[in-house]
Formats: sequence, C-alpha cells, structure tokens
Amino acid sequence: MNLREKYWPSLNRHDRLAVASGRALASFCVLAGGGGLIITLINLRFLPEFIFQVGLGGVIALLCLLSPIFVNGSAQFRTRARVLGLITLSALAGLSYVNGSVYSPTNLLLIPAVMTFTLALGVRDGAVALAFAAFGHVSSYLHSRAVNPTNELDSEFAAMAISALFVWVGTAVFRREMSASIGAVRAEKVKADRANAAKSEFLANMSHEIRTPLNGVMGMATMLEGTELTQAQKRALDIIKSSGKHLLSMLNDVLDLSKIEADQLELEDVEFQLRQVIETARDLHAPIAEAAGLSIELSVEPSVDLDSDRLGDPTRIAQVFHNLLSNAVKFTSEGRIKVTVSQDASSDELIVDVHDTGCGMTPVQLEKVFQPFTQADASTTRRFGGTGLGLSISRRLANAMGGSLTARSEPGVGSNFRFTFPAPLVARRRAQADDVAAPSDDHAAGLRILVVDDSETNRLVAATLLRPIEADVTLAEGGEHAVQLYRPGQFDLILMDIRMPVMDGFETLSEIRRIEADAATAQTPVIAMTANVMGAQLAQYQSAGFADYMAKPVDQARLLAMVRTVSRPS
Repeated sequence: MNLREKYWPSLNRHDRLAVASGRALASFCVLAGGGGLIITLINLRFLPEFIFQVGLGGVIALLCLLSPIFVNGSAQFRTRARVLGLITLSALAGLSYVNGSVYSPTNLLLIPAVMTFTLALGVRDGAVALAFAAFGHVSSYLHSRAVNPTNELDSEFAAMAISALFVWVGTAVFRREMSASIGAVRAEKVKADRANAAKSEFLANMSHEIRTPLNGVMGMATMLEGTELTQAQKRALDIIKSSGKHLLSMLNDVLDLSKIEADQLELEDVEFQLRQVIETARDLHAPIAEAAGLSIELSVEPSVDLDSDRLGDPTRIAQVFHNLLSNAVKFTSEGRIKVTVSQDASSDELIVDVHDTGCGMTPVQLEKVFQPFTQADASTTRRFGGTGLGLSISRRLANAMGGSLTARSEPGVGSNFRFTFPAPLVARRRAQADDVAAPSDDHAAGLRILVVDDSETNRLVAATLLRPIEADVTLAEGGEHAVQLYRPGQFDLILMDIRMPVMDGFETLSEIRRIEADAATAQTPVIAMTANVMGAQLAQYQSAGFADYMAKPVDQARLLAMVRTVSRPS
C-alpha cells in the first residue's frame, strides 16, 4: 500500500476532479484528525468525569486520520467517503449537543466539514453536511440557553450558523463552476482528439494516394534507366527521379511532423556503428557538393570510436545528419563544408558540428529557422525550394533522443549547426568483418515470389525491380486472386499490398495462413508492400504476422536487400 498516494493522490490528467476531491478530503482528515488528537491530549485533565466526551473525541480524531487509507484510491470512493463522513458528522454533531457549548471545538469543526464535503463530493453531499452542522449548532444553542440564558448566545449562534451557510454557498458555487470548467475542457479534448484522428486519417489517405502513383513513376524511371537512352533522355530521366525523390522527401517530412505532434514517434534502441551512419551521409551528399564546386571535410576526434557498437536509433540519427548536410550544401555557394565529430568527455553524448561557409543568417532569421514551415526569409523558398520542415523536425528528433540541435550563424560568413545525442557504447564488440564469412546471396537467384497488388502499374514495377535476382515472379491482381493462386510450398516469398478492394492485405494473409495450417506446412514469409506507413499502421503489420514492410515508392536496393534477408534460410 502506497501511503503517499492515499494521503496525496498523484495528478491524473484524465480525471483531475477526482484527484482534487481526494486531496481535499485527505487535507481535512489530516488537519481534523491531528487537531482532534491535540485537543484530546489537552482534555485528558478532565478525566474521569468527562470520559465519554474525551474518548469519543479521540476516536473521531483517529477515524479522521485513517479515513484516507480506506477512501482514496478506491473504486467506491464516493460511497466510502459518504459512509465515513456520516459517521464522523454524526459523532461531531452528537458531541456538540453533549458539550452544550456553541463555541465548542466539535461545533466549530462542523464548518470546515461542510466545506470539505461540498468540495470533495458535490453540492448535495455538502447540503447533507450542512444539515448535520445545523443540528449541532441548534442543539448546542438550545442546550446552552437552557443552562445559561444570556443574550450573547444569540449572536454566537447566528455567527456560527451564518458561517456554515456562507461556507456551503461559496464552496457549492466553486464546485459547480469547477465541474463545469472541467466538463468544458473534456468536451474540447474530445473535439481535439476527433480532429487529430481525422487529421491522421487524412494524412494516411493522402500518403497512400500520393505514394501509389509515385511508386509507378519511380518504378518506371528505374526500368527506363536500364535501357539505352540518348543524353537528352537521360537528362529527362534524371529530372524525373530527382523530382520524385524531392516529392517523397517532402511527404516524409509532413508525416514525421504529424507523428511528432501526435506524440506517436517511436524511437529504436538498436546496435549500430557510427562510421556507417556518418560516412554514408557524407558519401551521399559529396557528389552534389562537388558539382557545386564545394568540398565536404570530415574530422573525427581521436576520442571518438567510430567502429564499436553503440545503442541508439541510427535511422533518426542519419535523418538529422542528412538534413544538416543537405542544408549546408543548399545554402553554400562557394567554400567548404566541414563536419566535426567529437564526444563529451563526461558522458556518452556525441557531438556533430556541421559548419558551412554559406550565406549565414541574421539573429532574427536564426530565431525562426527551427519553426515548422518557416525558412530564413520568403525568398529562400523561391531560390532553394523545400518545405521549411527539415530543421524543425531535426530539432524535435534530437530532443526526443535526449540530445539537442542548436545553431550559430553570421551573415556572409556561414553557419554552424551542433547536433548532440546519446549513443552509449555496447560492452561487447562485434566480431571483425574479416573473421565472419559473409552469407551467400546465391539462394536469392530464382526465388519464387508472388506479388499481390490491385494496381497493374505497381505489379509491373515490382516485377521490374526484382529482375536483378532473376526471380520467378507470379502476379496476382488482388487478395482473392492471390488466395486462388496460392498453394503451400509453391512460393518462397510474398510481396503484398495492404489497401485492396474485396480482400485487403490483412484478410488475404489470414486466409493464406489458414490454408497453410490446414495443410500443416511451414508459413511463407509475407512482406507488406504498401503506401500506408503511419506509425499505428506499421504496428498492425507486425502484430498481423507480416515479416517486414516496404514503403512505396519502392526503392530497388532496399527491396532486394529485404528479399534476401527475409527469404534467407535459417
């Protein structure tokens, strides 16, 4: 039992009113119980003549002190609070009557009791407490008048009764307004959740609708790349591929921002080697930089071990690094780009500085550069393009990883972006590459692969992309057709679209698994080849039993690598 939770319940953003009620009740119980015990100790001098009054006062004090243990955190909070409250109020009102004094401690204690029960349980329960208080005040007044009929008793009684009434009215109004405010906030939250769900659904649909034709464009461009083309045709093809990659990059940026804002971004914690992340990004941007007359210099401090295994999310680290290099190349017309990798001596935090000799930014521009959909100035979009999301997303990714992304810049001199992130070393070292025989990919040649997609273009793209491994490809026009074609042991791998009419990818996979179970044969690995790549959707693929997923538009190198990995004999 957690006593702290009983006497001071933790905040719960889903039901703050319940937390406030529990805290108000606990506060009254502790104060009333503690005060009651002190009064009981003082009244011990009146024993044994007033043993009933002193003893009952002590019992009430203990009951108050222990009440939060039985009430707070219980599913029957209101019921238990009412039962214990009625017992306490009855005892207080009874003691007020027995004491026969308007200003007795028990009579005074009825007033905060009215306030507490109104705040904790509501206006009606507060009215019940007010009735008990009224009984205590009236009975003690009448008892006092019978013993000592003085005019002072009238003003004392009036002050006590009015105080109880004032407390009830004030707290009742506050409770009603607080409940109404919380209700309004809850209603707004429901609206916001619905709006967010609608936005997510819209983004998912738009992602699918854009990725599907883009898959056809990029796939056909890849197919044309392997044919004989004139210089003009090659140039046109390069523009098509470049434009497609740019469109895909913007789409991914919007989806990433949506995931971050919806708090749905999931980070991996896997082993990786820093050299591969950094050098891959550098090598990707080096040709673009060289074409612009720039050089990319990489400097790694001796304290940084690039080849040992580290823990982190290499995909997101690479994404931030790519964004920084892309911006540096984009905004630098002459000079160089220098990348420095260092490590914080007191921690596992790595530091990557990307310095360019570009146009630089003013302090005002620097303040806006990490805001979403914002660039240094309006002319930036016209001159260089882009959505203005790269740096905003990069900073949020850095923060999500427990690191940071900051910038320093001077107009006409250049900019320096510093990316820090934790990447602790793994205790064990991976075996050296020359000590481990590389697995043979010969098994990939001639793989029997079933491609399931309701789009003829996407089926043709998939078949084209699989040509390098000389796979035996069978095409199914949808889920129903795939089930008709499938025979246990007939295929080594299945590439399946998700959003299909009649039978979607989930239903088709389920039916294939049923066929395999009836035949008591091994399961054929299935890769989801889909334009639906939101976070929740990816989790569904895993739970449904897909071996992996391939986002559209399909990248040939990644597809072939995935096919080799998934279909490799264990």
